Amino acid sequence: ALAVAVAETALGLILVGLKGVFPAAKCTAAGHWRTDPQWIGDRCVREMHGMTIGLVGASSVGRELLRLLRAFSVQVQIYDPYVSEAQAQALGARKVELDDLMATSDVVTLHAADLPETRGMIGGRQLAMMKDQAILINTARGALIDQPALVDELRKGRLFAFLDVTSPEPPAADHPLRTLPNVVLTPHIAGPMSNGCRLIGEAAVGQIEAFVRGVELNSEITREAYAILA
Repeated sequence: ALAVAVAETALGLILVGLKGVFPAAKCTAAGHWRTDPQWIGDRCVREMHGMTIGLVGASSVGRELLRLLRAFSVQVQIYDPYVSEAQAQALGARKVELDDLMATSDVVTLHAADLPETRGMIGGRQLAMMKDQAILINTARGALIDQPALVDELRKGRLFAFLDVTSPEPPAADHPLRTLPNVVLTPHIAGPMSNGCRLIGEAAVGQIEAFVRGVELNSEITREAYAILA
C-alpha cells in the first residue's frame, strides 16, 4: 500500500523536474519572465517524451512507478541485481548496470532498500557520471547516497536533486542541502500522509480476510524477500 503513494510522488517529481517548475518559479518570483535574459528555460525545461528514466531498484515502489510510466513515451531502464533481463523486459524496462544507468539517464530515481550493500551506492564517481542537467530523485532511503559527495556535485550546478529522505534525518539546520538552489528538500512525505493512510488500513484488512479464507496473499513477505527489505 505504501508503494502507491511513493510511486505517485516520484512520478510527480519527474514531471515537475523535467519541466523545471521549481527554478522557473524562483525566476518568476524574482521579477523575471521568459523574455528576460535571466530566464533559464532553455537549459532546464523539457517534456517527458523521449526521455530516459533510470530506476535504481525494482522494489514494490519501483514496480508501481514502472506501471505508471507506461502511460508516457519514455525509455525506462532499471538496475537491480535481483531482477533478470527477462523480468525487466516483462516490467517494460531494460536491465542495465548501475554505471550505465547513471551515465545515460535523464532522470535517476532511487527505489532500493537500506542494506549494507546499498549504503552509499550513489557516490562521487556515480554522480560525476550523470548528464548535465540530469535529475536525481530519492524517495527511498537517505543512506543510499553519499551526501557529502552529492553536496560537492550539486555545488557545480550541473544537476538538480529532489530529496525526500536524508541521512541523518532531518539534516542539520545549517546543512547545505537546505540552501543549495538546485535542491528541493522535503520532510519525508512521499509515503501516505492523509487519505493514503486509509489505503494502508484497507490493504491490511484485505490481507487478513485473504488469510482467513485461505487464498493467496498479495503482500506476503517470504524469507527471500525479507532478506532484501529495508
